[in-house]
Amino acid sequence: MENFNPQDCIAGKISRLQRQITHIFRKHIRSFGVTTSQLSLLFVLFKRTELSQKELAEIAVLEKSSLKRNIDLIIKNGWAEPGLGKKVSLTPSGKKLVIMVLPSWQQAMKTLEMQLGQDGLAALKLLESKF
Repeated sequence: MENFNPQDCIAGKISRLQRQITHIFRKHIRSFGVTTSQLSLLFVLFKRTELSQKELAEIAVLEKSSLKRNIDLIIKNGWAEPGLGKKVSLTPSGKKLVIMVLPSWQQAMKTLEMQLGQDGLAALKLLESKF
């Protein structure tokens, strides 16, 4: 038990970083009425046009319940619409939202890039490559 230090927990460190990074994005996109999770899905749909919920979950690395909750809200807000075979696509309103949010998202990215610096961005890429 003497070697036990909760501050060394990898999951805890990643969770803290995720909360701090998400906070920066939330500050920038708050006025658009969309969450970071929803925006990630909207970005994927914007680039890929139409996807099944299964494909969307795989790309976004989301559990089925998290995906369903977010997709249901996106559809309820009129940003996407269900298609045949559980496919989902953006509505014109969803496309407009992505275009409107993009400058704020880019500003959040710049803020984080400056805060992390080149070494931090390289470390992030290295971590991501391990999975």
